[in-house]
Amino acid sequence: MKFFILTEDYPPAPGGIAQWARGVAHSLARLKHDVTVITRIKPGATLTDDSVLRMVALPVWQWINLRLLYLYAATYWQIIKHRPDVIIATTWNLAAIALKGRSWFGYRVVTVYHGLEVTKNLTARHKRLLLRVLDRSALNIAVSRFTRDRICEKLSLPADTIQVVPNGVNLELFYPAPPRVDLQEKYQLRGRRVLLTLSRVIGRKGHDIVIRALPALVEKYPNLLYLIAGAWHQDFYERLQALIREKDMADYVRFTGRLEDDALPDVYNLAEIYIMVSKGSGESGNSEGFGITYLEANACEKPVIGSNVDGIPDAIEDGVNGLLVEANNVDVTRRAIERLLHDADLRDKLGRAGRSRIERQFTWEKVTGRILNLLENHNE
Repeated sequence: MKFFILTEDYPPAPGGIAQWARGVAHSLARLKHDVTVITRIKPGATLTDDSVLRMVALPVWQWINLRLLYLYAATYWQIIKHRPDVIIATTWNLAAIALKGRSWFGYRVVTVYHGLEVTKNLTARHKRLLLRVLDRSALNIAVSRFTRDRICEKLSLPADTIQVVPNGVNLELFYPAPPRVDLQEKYQLRGRRVLLTLSRVIGRKGHDIVIRALPALVEKYPNLLYLIAGAWHQDFYERLQALIREKDMADYVRFTGRLEDDALPDVYNLAEIYIMVSKGSGESGNSEGFGITYLEANACEKPVIGSNVDGIPDAIEDGVNGLLVEANNVDVTRRAIERLLHDADLRDKLGRAGRSRIERQFTWEKVTGRILNLLENHNE
């Protein structure tokens, strides 16, 4: 079949949507489907890919400033040229564009819902548009039960309106390996036991909860170090620095700044424990739709700690591949960290079980296979 993947984000752009688009695109190509990716690109950037895909990169200024006119024209020119059988839209607003030509060209549209773009507060107009997309798409997929349930709750829809297909991980990229000595030197990690959070450094990711837990932990584990990896928003970074000074934890926290995708596996392998205790969506609707970093860490056989909110319980089975804790609770978070620091057998068990679980359920090949099966079984 001929597939189009219509996505705002694609590597080297960061984030779960970019990784989803690339993972599914490559898996479809390996299955000998014809795949075209239509995405945006920043000036001077180079898309991460190879010759197995047809890449259509639209300059970001045209994508944003001339969005409707330019994106319609570019997309439908490609549709006329290549006549896809299926268009996969990685967000519902892009699906709305693809659906305009559905009756003219006879393709089916698959719409993917990740979290933030649908769980945040929607206007009445956006709800009407979203309902139209849900009704007209051949297949609606959410990456977690949380995302599905939140959409269905907001729009008073039955749960079977949307199918759940989780995110995936590339096991050829993410696997256990010894820590790289040069990175240990770079971040001053030699002789330290490393907790890692890899995400955007923003308020809802819970970095401050871990920092508040550190003083009691370092009394018992003085060689502990918290490594915060990822690009930061300046205002929140400054707030974290102020908190670090307040708690006198400057010797126990390091920041890496933004990392390129090819550096991520090596950074995971620096850590003993992966932790991201996100705070939950609350009234703003800003949510953790799934939490792909938990799976990436598990693929490197790292035990993970996450909060029991939003889509995170789809990524972490408590006591199987990691530990779930109450969100916004410093003491509970501290106890979970201490439990793993104390028990090497438990760390090893959770890490190994995490990778085994991914091999069974969360490779991109498994994810793509589920999408193809659903497409085969769903009619318009």
